Amino acid sequence: MATVTEQEKNNQIRLKEQRAKADIESDDSGITPASIITVAEFVLVFGAAITLDLIDILDFTGVGAILVRFIDIPTLGFIWLWRILKQQKGPKKDPTLKLLSAFLVEISPIGLIPSWSIFVIYVFFQDTKVGKKTISKAKKIKTKK
Repeated sequence: MATVTEQEKNNQIRLKEQRAKADIESDDSGITPASIITVAEFVLVFGAAITLDLIDILDFTGVGAILVRFIDIPTLGFIWLWRILKQQKGPKKDPTLKLLSAFLVEISPIGLIPSWSIFVIYVFFQDTKVGKKTISKAKKIKTKK
């Protein structure tokens, strides 16, 4: 019986150490290493977004307008899946509304706006430490005026 309690105590100590390590790895904003967008990931997704926005120029032609709609729907699914897999720890931020707004701009008659690229840049600034620092500095400059 004494060995079981010692084993349980050791397990509890290990669990506390793991939790402390996880707390150190995440900062106060809830960004964990798993939810941080790497530069390589940003370059890949941003490159795909730019390519899709360039394909959207086909919107000027009749056949191209139909083709673009069939490309935008899988793009919406891909970017939604990418955002869900990068979900942050803490209060869940549902990317669906933001993605739907980007999608609606993309399929609207004003679809020539590069909304996929703008959305990827927005997500990069929202989820990375560099973006958060930039936004906080901009807010400080704005409040000084």
